[in-house]
Amino acid sequence: MKKLTPLIAICFALLFNACEPKGVHDNNANYPGDTPEIADTKKPSSGKDSVRAWAEGILSGKNIPSDDNLTFACLDSLSDKNKEVRIYYRKVYEVIDQHADGALSEALASYVISYFEHFTQEAFDYYNASDSNSKASVEFKIAEECYFDGDNALKSLDTFFADLHSRCGTCDKETAKAMKQKIKAKIVELNND
Repeated sequence: MKKLTPLIAICFALLFNACEPKGVHDNNANYPGDTPEIADTKKPSSGKDSVRAWAEGILSGKNIPSDDNLTFACLDSLSDKNKEVRIYYRKVYEVIDQHADGALSEALASYVISYFEHFTQEAFDYYNASDSNSKASVEFKIAEECYFDGDNALKSLDTFFADLHSRCGTCDKETAKAMKQKIKAKIVELNND
């Protein structure tokens, strides 16, 4: 048994050395074996170095938005504290919305809801300035999100707009009322399908 002890110690040393977590290195540099989270933020698959570069690629048509980390990072920028950043990423959102299908399309609804909840006046101003296709898309996304509440869909819509009114005393009530009616009609339509 005494002869096995040094051998066991060497095996344990090799085992622990081989189990170093990926992405953890002495100089903190990125290596090909780094974790996906690190690799995705520093080396996007498009070869671009930042979310802004990815967004520029989406706007120019070089990058195709999908349900990936960089596209979601662009959408996250809709809630940035800086209004200029939000304005830029609304343009990116519009392109993403045109290409979205499946999981990405469903995810867009939560970004629309969040935008209205956090930047109510700005969201209504944006909605008012939008073309009819963009307005219809916003209405459908809110309707879809409410629809997922099942039998409570119309109640969810009422609650959503009551919350918006409480946050924004200066918002155009007539626009909100008309928008709510269109969304309500879309929810009814979804219920009938």
